[in-house]
Amino acid sequence: MKSRLVSLAIIALLCSTQIAAAENARRALLIRTLESGKSAWTRQGAAYQLGQQKDADGSVIQALEHAVHDKDWAVAYESTRALLNLGRHASAIEISADRFLKGLSDAEPEVRTISARAMILLRSPSNKIRHQLVRSLRDRNKDVARMCLLALGASRDPHVRRYLVDALDSSDWETRQFAAKALGLYADLRHGSDLAVSLQDPVQAVRWAALQSLILLGPSQAEHIALALNDPDASIRKRAQQVLLKYQEASVLQTAAIKDTK
Repeated sequence: MKSRLVSLAIIALLCSTQIAAAENARRALLIRTLESGKSAWTRQGAAYQLGQQKDADGSVIQALEHAVHDKDWAVAYESTRALLNLGRHASAIEISADRFLKGLSDAEPEVRTISARAMILLRSPSNKIRHQLVRSLRDRNKDVARMCLLALGASRDPHVRRYLVDALDSSDWETRQFAAKALGLYADLRHGSDLAVSLQDPVQAVRWAALQSLILLGPSQAEHIALALNDPDASIRKRAQQVLLKYQEASVLQTAAIKDTK
């Protein structure tokens, strides 16, 4: 019996060693692909996979930091996202911010859009970045302008509030939709009333974005969320009902817990 247990322990050790060796080989392959893959798609995919590593070592971080300067902007974006996924927020901002700041002024709309998306991830409060994002709200490409709205919301910079609120009154419904999303990212309870007004928007997508942002702001917005119970769209009514029921159940449990402690 004892010898059998020893044999099983040896087998388990061998298996774990083989698994670790296979994982190390896979990691090394991904790093080589990121550094020298001929296709931007394969380098981008390698960056994504490295960002999912549970035990990323220094070689992974170094490869990703280097890839932020990849000639392909999409690879640089994915590498930045991978660094953030691995908890390297300060490093990602330091390395990526300047590059994507320049990208916001690039001649190619695709590059400007990717750069604005990167700014959403970085959530940088830099004055220089804020000024460029505000200027880019007037970008001729609507996708760029809308991504910049989200980036301003994600920054939670107190200087950008008015730009987000003003965008709720845009004649372009997609701009109103992204402004509502941006206010959810901004996470300021004072904007609950602004989002409540957007629940009356004639466009369903805007109302849905406003509701989702109110939900992000939390239970304090229950009164505003309740306005969506009368929405003409069934999916919005259902979502509001689900959230309000969840708040009610949480309140009941909290009350019961307080009684038990007395």
